[in-house]
Amino acid sequence: MFNLSSRRYTVSKIRLLESIDEALLKHFDYRGRENLSFFDVFAGTGVVGEYFIKKKEFGHLIINDFLESNFVIYKAFFAKESFDTTKLESYAKAFNELDRIVDSLNQTQEICKNSLSYKDMATKPLTMESKHILSLDSKEAFL
Repeated sequence: MFNLSSRRYTVSKIRLLESIDEALLKHFDYRGRENLSFFDVFAGTGVVGEYFIKKKEFGHLIINDFLESNFVIYKAFFAKESFDTTKLESYAKAFNELDRIVDSLNQTQEICKNSLSYKDMATKPLTMESKHILSLDSKEAFL
């Protein structure tokens, strides 16, 4: 779930990693060396830097990018600190549930605004999505 390469970005270099590696080796054969630094000049998603820092020859990664959102991602994926995967997965699940609740509320608002008065809407049965979110069976929803 938490992989750098899972970020969706239209110009990601993930499919070019082997070609980039081959081009680098033509100009600088890093094999057999130790503790090299890799400078990812146009880091973007960070997949190139991640590719090289996983190689035993590289011990340092320098990342260049001007987007604050990418800086946050680099800190998340390249920092040496540990994290609780279970906690993050539970937060992701909770936020996804919130998205469904907000979508359902937005749909209800649109229905009220476009075709019914608030009083009328209060007497209408809940949508299937609302029943699921509120953990109501059909009778509870109708009541």
